[in-house]
Order: sequence, then structure tokens, then C-alpha cells
Amino acid sequence: MPHLSDTDLQQYVLDKTVCPPSVIQHMEVCESCRTAAAGYQWLVGEISRQPAPAFDFDLSGAVLSRLQEQVLLLPEQGEEATSPLSRRRRSIWPVLLPVGLVVIAGCAVGFRGYLAQVFFGIFPLFIYLIFVTAIPFLLLLGVDLYKRYKRQLKILDFN
Repeated sequence: MPHLSDTDLQQYVLDKTVCPPSVIQHMEVCESCRTAAAGYQWLVGEISRQPAPAFDFDLSGAVLSRLQEQVLLLPEQGEEATSPLSRRRRSIWPVLLPVGLVVIAGCAVGFRGYLAQVFFGIFPLFIYLIFVTAIPFLLLLGVDLYKRYKRQLKILDFN
């Protein structure tokens, strides 16, 4: 006779009333499964004796105070919305950036045979000009992203 699975043993330890009769009959006969069930019973008892986890600060008070601060920052009716949430709603970058990347990737895949000819046919100084223009632009985007990240962390800081 095969032994019970761990799932059956745990179910037996936690609530015998929902166990199938075959599990209960096996537990009455099998010493090995009773020993394993005793181990689970001890584990459940030790877990139930553990103190409930608690924060060392008032979480609901901290969240409510931050929400109240955010409500105070919201504009009145008729005023121009300047909160980060409203700026995000008006921004087209979250849509435009993925669409642009998909278009660029599609062009790269579709014209991959001609790309090498394009770059070898362009005057090398022009390529350097592209890189000199693109690198500061990407750096500025990175700095802007970092500033936005820090501002969002400041909003979430509960201290």
C-alpha cells in the first residue's frame, strides 16, 4: 500500500473532517504516515505559537497622512493640473516610445540587407556627427529619468 502524499498528510493534520475516508483508514493502519502526521502536527503547533508580525510604526496613519498631503497638492477645479499623476496622463511618451521602438526594429529587420550598405556608403564624419548628437541626448534623457525616479521615491518616503 503506497503512503499518503504530503498534501494528504497536511490536510489530515489541519482538518480531518474534509479528508476522504481512504486517507483516514490509511492513517489508522500506517505507522509511518502517523509519524509524519505527528511531525506536521508539531510544526503547526509551533507556527501557531509564533507572535503575529507587527510594524513598529502606525502603517495606516502613515499612509493616510501621505494621502492627505497628496490631496492638498491637487489643483482646485478650473486650475491647471500640475500633479505628477495628471502630467503622466497627458504625456504621450508612454505610447510613443514603444511604437517608435517597434517601428525602428521592424525597419532594421526588414531592411537588414541594405543597412550595411547604408553605413558603409555614408561619409564617416557624418556617422561621428550622429553619435556626438545622440550621446548627449541619451544622457539628458537618463538624467531626467533619474530625477523623476528620485521625486517618486520622495513622494513614497513615509519618514
